[in-house]
Amino acid sequence: MKINLTKFLKGVLILSLSILIAIPLLLISIVLTPVYQIICFKWQRGLNILGEYLLNVSIVISKLINVSCITGLNLCFLNKNSYKFGNPDDTVLYVLAKNSNLSALSLFGRIITFFIRVISKSSLESALNDKLMHDQDCLLRLNEDNYTLN
Repeated sequence: MKINLTKFLKGVLILSLSILIAIPLLLISIVLTPVYQIICFKWQRGLNILGEYLLNVSIVISKLINVSCITGLNLCFLNKNSYKFGNPDDTVLYVLAKNSNLSALSLFGRIITFFIRVISKSSLESALNDKLMHDQDCLLRLNEDNYTLN
């Protein structure tokens, strides 16, 4: 198998730069965003905006885990014939929910989904619906913006 060293080095460089840029910005954002939202938008509206912000951050973290922990997640949670982790558009909950519907979870995966359902009964179904809505929204934006696909 031929190794593309240029692609590898480019990936390492971009990952390193992304981490160097993201860490200070994340630290600043974690401190300043909640304070800004509450002060500038009063209490009720500020807390609503802050809740939406925290939800978006949790989705991004879930997508990061899905992409960065592919091997461990696939080995621990899934059977051989299943929808695999690793798609950057999927959250961990979405992949677990999809495989739960396909009956493609390992024993550990079924245990984890059981505990997820105990904590929040509708979170797996909500993950499926959120992904569907996100995909439909992307299609609408593609049609509205007149993007051309080559």
